[in-house]
Amino acid sequence: MKTYLYPLLAGLLSLAACTNDTLQEIVPLDPAEEDNKVNLAEGTFIVDYSVDGDAATRAANPLKVRTLDYYVYQQVAETETYNKVKHRQITIAPNQSFPLKRENMTWKQRQALQDTLQCGTQYKIVFLANVDTANYIKDDAQYSTARILLPDKPFAAEGDYYYCLWTGELSCENDKEVVKRDDVLLQRIVTRTDVKKTDNPTTLYKAIEDGFYKGNCESNVDESVKWWINDFCERITECAKGGSAGVLHPNLPLRHYEDEVKQLTSILQTNTQIVIDAYKNSVIERYKNIIERSIMYKVRMQDWYMSERTAYVTYTNGTRANAIDFRRKSYHITDNSNEALCGEIAEDGTFSIIGFAGGENLNTVSAISFYDNNITTPSFTITGTNSEFTISQDINRLYSIICDPSHIIRYTRSNDGNYDAEDSVNLNQIMSDAGITQWGNLVNESGFANGINSFFNHDGKVPNHAGDNFEGRSLTNFPIHVSLPDITDDNVNDGRIELIPSWTYEESGNQ
Repeated sequence: MKTYLYPLLAGLLSLAACTNDTLQEIVPLDPAEEDNKVNLAEGTFIVDYSVDGDAATRAANPLKVRTLDYYVYQQVAETETYNKVKHRQITIAPNQSFPLKRENMTWKQRQALQDTLQCGTQYKIVFLANVDTANYIKDDAQYSTARILLPDKPFAAEGDYYYCLWTGELSCENDKEVVKRDDVLLQRIVTRTDVKKTDNPTTLYKAIEDGFYKGNCESNVDESVKWWINDFCERITECAKGGSAGVLHPNLPLRHYEDEVKQLTSILQTNTQIVIDAYKNSVIERYKNIIERSIMYKVRMQDWYMSERTAYVTYTNGTRANAIDFRRKSYHITDNSNEALCGEIAEDGTFSIIGFAGGENLNTVSAISFYDNNITTPSFTITGTNSEFTISQDINRLYSIICDPSHIIRYTRSNDGNYDAEDSVNLNQIMSDAGITQWGNLVNESGFANGINSFFNHDGKVPNHAGDNFEGRSLTNFPIHVSLPDITDDNVNDGRIELIPSWTYEESGNQ
């Protein structure tokens, strides 16, 4: 009988008070003594732990542990409440290898990973790795109320000492037993989302086309082009027929070209969409050149990487999952900021958001801000109306988000900020580019060409043949008047346009 163990009990009881253990402690058994349990008090049993990482944690990279904490929660009889009865910290050596088993533990670790508990009661067991429990655990008196908080600073990317958790249940009905728990498999409870700017951003032309052109220009352009073409066709048809009310006039310039006028108007009305598309292109190109020169666009489209540049993400108010419980459910703690530092940006422009898994109404990012050299205001920000994205990741997963900084460009003034553009199009060039040879044959016939020119250039001899709308114009300078967004070099930066990003979200596997 090893009677020399008993004098240590008083010292161990004192040690228990220092480690938040409220149950009786006993010196761990030496491996050679595990069948000799005479040191156990009646109604108690020994639990012997080994610690490893789970398959998902091991798959991506080896488990890295800097600190390890052990919690025991005991059930209050006939209730669902579990109160904390133990909390101890287990010393982990630098570069500690895992799995941590009895064969490779230090004696001090063996002491910490062997415990004496009471029979006939239920326990919740918790192992936490890499958590500063003094500062980032709150309300842990009960199992159901304990919360793990995200750190104030980002996790060190070079160390990958991410939060890890294991929870399990434990009970034993037969006293003086040794229960071996080889199923303690730590799992990372944070998830990583790598964010990067796309290598193939939406062209500025398409961002305008899909944005404010469709919303603020398209219907006006369609209606206006159709109106001007129809008005022109009606006027030259009237001129060819002999004037208003059918009154013949010898000087009407198209009086002898009624067939040609029919052909010309037919071609124009059949190909109105070609004219609309050509005018649309000229409108978008004009806006494209203005926006491309603007400061706001140049800033938005710049490279993300710069030496010592850091990134912050801002979550929609109240959605940041900054806490998680032992059951792996995420929460937003209201007294914590909605902004999170993500750390420095890699040379390829990537930064990482590391946090707890989201869920319903959690982890909605509304903006990414970039700060240079500890300046207190952001150098630039990626944001925009209805451009939020939600990080809906699971625990211990790696995701990637590709940002298209200016996927759509929106005009913020609506019709109140429009102006009446007095533009023109070259019908001859449009028809030529479209390969409509019949048009060229018509307008180049000398007699008909002279009649068309006379129609546009009223010399006072022909009464009312053209009117003010087409006076002084031509087929190469055909008028189009339309209401368009008022965007110029002078006002483009005043908030009347908004650059809206898009996000492509992919799951990449385990961390």
